[in-house]
Amino acid sequence: SGVATSNEEVIFTYDDDTVAWALLSLYPFIDESGQKVGLMTLVDITRQKQVENAKTEFVSLASHQLRTPIAGMRWSAELLEMDNETVLSAQQKKYIKRMLESVDRMSLLVDDFLRVSRFELGTFVPEFTLVSPKRLFEEIKTDHAPTIRRKELTVEIAFDAALDQLSCDANLLRMILTNLTTNAFKYTPVGGTVSVKGKVIDDEWELMVSDTGMGIPESEHDQIFQKLYRASNATREVPDGTGLGLYIAREAVLVLGGRISFISAEGQGTTFTIRLPFATAA
Repeated sequence: SGVATSNEEVIFTYDDDTVAWALLSLYPFIDESGQKVGLMTLVDITRQKQVENAKTEFVSLASHQLRTPIAGMRWSAELLEMDNETVLSAQQKKYIKRMLESVDRMSLLVDDFLRVSRFELGTFVPEFTLVSPKRLFEEIKTDHAPTIRRKELTVEIAFDAALDQLSCDANLLRMILTNLTTNAFKYTPVGGTVSVKGKVIDDEWELMVSDTGMGIPESEHDQIFQKLYRASNATREVPDGTGLGLYIAREAVLVLGGRISFISAEGQGTTFTIRLPFATAA
């Protein structure tokens, strides 16, 4: 067809069930006789993939093992917090509160690493059940109620009635909504607006998350879904962040067979649009 392909990952399975990975490139060109021909290159990256998978498996194992001591730290701190008011001084209570906040941040980070490793290992298999995206967002909104009140944010919700009950993986949908709306609440200034909308379009359903926040610099649009990447203005204004949220949201969308896009202007806000096949929303 004359269409060039560059550095596409391909997998080969041999008769003895061994597996090899390669980067495949195809380039059409005209030879000296004027005949249309093509050049194909295969670069063996099996060793690199093995190392990459080993790293991912290590992160997954380490994250699982970290959950137990984190839970122990939280339980101990909460027990201290429950002590009689005369036992702990105001300063000590302040330290315990800080400890619990740090434990919560560590727990969220470990959960993110676990999700990333499951995506990269290909072990995340969607389980479809009836779910309400509007109800999911209401739960997420409740979790962020202190931030919404403190920043005096206006939250707009609009979902088509056809999406009241749909077939989808609740965990994956929660990941998408949580990561996109958490960013919206975090990066939208005082008095701003966050809106979440869902509607049916032909054989697909669409989820839109918009905010009037700091936006993403145009020069960084191509990098925003990369693992561990944070926009320069986000890093400057809100230092606390892992750079995994949008990566996880995109991977969750891909597992569901959908696609994600966004429009954003620095200082004017961002709108993320997710399209999922309506076959998953029967």
